[in-house]
Amino acid sequence: MSTKNITRRNLLKTGTLFAVSATSGLAFGSTTPKDVRKYTQEPTHSLPFRVSLNASTLMAYQLPVDAQIEKVAAAGFDGIELWMRDIMTYLEKGGTTQALKEKLEKGNLKLENIIGFSEWCSDDPDKRRKAIEQLREEMKIIKELGGEHIAAPVMGISNLEPSNMGEYAERYRAILDLEEETGVIPVIELWGMGALHKISDCARIVIASWASKSYHVIGLLSCSPRWKLMGYSGCAQWCKIACHTHERLSLGTHVR
Repeated sequence: MSTKNITRRNLLKTGTLFAVSATSGLAFGSTTPKDVRKYTQEPTHSLPFRVSLNASTLMAYQLPVDAQIEKVAAAGFDGIELWMRDIMTYLEKGGTTQALKEKLEKGNLKLENIIGFSEWCSDDPDKRRKAIEQLREEMKIIKELGGEHIAAPVMGISNLEPSNMGEYAERYRAILDLEEETGVIPVIELWGMGALHKISDCARIVIASWASKSYHVIGLLSCSPRWKLMGYSGCAQWCKIACHTHERLSLGTHVR
């Protein structure tokens, strides 16, 4: 993806448009688009990136996952980030992954990522084994939906011990290895309120894991006040780190 046309002004302008579209009535109308776009998973606008919606924005509406997809498609987004718990509820009630995949295709939505929670970084070996089994099953479902990524926030521990970064990297490496089996990549996710809340710690874990394929999701509005102030320039520095380590970066903003 070319970034030569991205400027601070355009980034801020795009963020404003995103916020307006996500909170406007257009995002929650009861009708579907009259003209369904041809399924290409490519943006129909001129922006140098896709504009996608995190389904947590719709949480207050308590919509089933199939309805979430319909609303996001009707609002004109390019992609969507769904919650695994909503998908599992849908499947437990008799829904199928094929039906959801078809709905995503009809709405021309790329399944950017799935939000999941597993204790893959727990200090308890039994919990880590269970987490790997959980991730394996969830990744199979994601693959059936046409997705390629699942969020992997650091769960199972409340704080990171600086002297244990090598161990955390091994734990991340263990879930990254599931990609060979499932075709889905676990995305290490940085939260402002979680155990992994420093960009530097995120970099240390990823680099030490020797991951050739890895994504990082940074929730900009969930980061500390210092990172909010650093904003665009701070993220640009992290992009440089990502490029040097052959990583790929995903920046996520959540409309509250």
